[in-house]
Amino acid sequence: MRLRSISQTTTFLLAASSLAIILAAESRAARADTITGFVFNNESYTQTSNAAPTSPTGYFFSIGATFTTPGSFTSASAAYPGPGSPLDLPPLSSTDFNYNSAQYATLTALHNDFPFGTYTITTVPTETSAISYTSDNFTSTIPYLTNLNSLSASNPTQPFTVDFNSFTKLPDASEGFTFFSIYDLTTSTPVLSDGFLDPSTVSALIPANTLVAGNQYAFELDFSNRFDFGLDPNNQTFSTLGFDVRTDGTFTLSPGVPEPSTWVMMLIGFAGLGFAGYSRSKKTLGAISA
Repeated sequence: MRLRSISQTTTFLLAASSLAIILAAESRAARADTITGFVFNNESYTQTSNAAPTSPTGYFFSIGATFTTPGSFTSASAAYPGPGSPLDLPPLSSTDFNYNSAQYATLTALHNDFPFGTYTITTVPTETSAISYTSDNFTSTIPYLTNLNSLSASNPTQPFTVDFNSFTKLPDASEGFTFFSIYDLTTSTPVLSDGFLDPSTVSALIPANTLVAGNQYAFELDFSNRFDFGLDPNNQTFSTLGFDVRTDGTFTLSPGVPEPSTWVMMLIGFAGLGFAGYSRSKKTLGAISA
């Protein structure tokens, strides 16, 4: 009878344990998602000619979380060793919480508010991603467009190839990416976004009729070193630490008189102008652009 009692108790405990595992799995499945927490330090430059800029214009800090299914999480916050902790992370989209700091004149000034240490991102419903930020790992290569002046004088009815330099990811970085984007300051819309390019990439194609003569545009070329930490076995979440060197600038496309056959196309384009921005969430990576 004693042995039977022990056997029954063991069976009950195993069943209870299995039930708890199943309920926990169902609870996670009900959320239908897992976060990728991210921390990015950003170094900024400004380009005004075909020459590469030489001195950074500032630095800013980004922190947040991405996920796949819209609405899986309702809010997020970050705890870290800086004076602003804890920090609420505002929603950037239905699948992204993202805080970008103000721009700092120096890296030292940024580190006063966002020092080295552990950054813990927590969402509601509760998921946690912890990131150890212990050093800065920017590429030493400053991104720049090698034909910026030609871009300003280009014919928007014809495709145009933007040329730029490349970089080599750091040996210990998980991945390196190049991002290039153009934003129309006249219509306040993004018009071109090439992302997750190999760091050896040295050009991007602007299709015909993407730009409009006489409009002013902003561009950004971004070289990113990323450290991906994979799945955290304790929290069952992902995390990414990134270091982006960004060069921004503006240009105004030379005004021109379009051919008569293009007037109707331009009017239709203005009436229906829109852009579906690409998501930088990546299940196994996490951005960021930053």
